[in-house]
Amino acid sequence: MVCTGPSHTDARLGSADVVHIAEHDPTRLFNEITFKCKLHAWALNSLRREAPDQVEKVIRLIAETYRHRPGYREEWRA
Repeated sequence: MVCTGPSHTDARLGSADVVHIAEHDPTRLFNEITFKCKLHAWALNSLRREAPDQVEKVIRLIAETYRHRPGYREEWRA
């Protein structure tokens, strides 16, 4: 297991915290969120003018990355 963030010996962190940090690298998540925001802005700006029927498809595809999360609705599936 590769740990990121605070040292796995940090007394303030439990083993579940260490695993969570390792699986959800904060830098990778930040980059992913930044990319999705850029993609969303592009879809709303460019695609809306060029292919308005495709905007919803792009947003649904982005939403699918959250299908495992509580609150995700099957009707959002692309």
